[in-house]
Amino acid sequence: SLSAETADEPVLRRCLVSIVEEARVPAREAGVLVELSVKEGDMVSRGGSIARIDDSQPRFEKQKASAEHDQAIARAKSDVDVRYSVAAEKVAEAEVEKAVASNRRIPGSVTQVELARLKLNQKKSELQIEQAQLERQLSALDAQSKEVEVLAAENRIQRRQIASPIDGMIVQVYPHLGEWMQPGDPLARVVRTDKLRV
Repeated sequence: SLSAETADEPVLRRCLVSIVEEARVPAREAGVLVELSVKEGDMVSRGGSIARIDDSQPRFEKQKASAEHDQAIARAKSDVDVRYSVAAEKVAEAEVEKAVASNRRIPGSVTQVELARLKLNQKKSELQIEQAQLERQLSALDAQSKEVEVLAAENRIQRRQIASPIDGMIVQVYPHLGEWMQPGDPLARVVRTDKLRV
């Protein structure tokens, strides 16, 4: 029944109050529970930290992937091998031209075998330019791959950070620090308290 004790505030008697929104927050990854940020009765906001599962392994993986990513970027940006190959090709070309000019002045001064070896060396130098350019492209692709590994490690770290999906009150905490959690194991129950069904 509804009775108006004051004109502005109605009072409800003999009514059923139920929860509109609640969340049972699970672990998303397996591991040891190393941090429990809340206790029963605590208020949390959406995105607020509840717990953390051991994330040392994915943190190491992220550091390793970040270092490899930086190395791949440095290799991709470096054109030293390309410049060296271009310079080597110019030297090889000059050697061939010198041998041909020498044979024009004095026929037979450079044997056909030696001339063939010099031309082969020039061709090898040309191919080394292409190889150096290909290596730069592969390093750029490797950098992209390592960037994905960094993002994947960040994701594995985030999956071990347990946050509240709603604003509300912690009404139940299931595990204790140091317990082994499996994906899906309940960590906490959060109830929205600012909106109730009457």
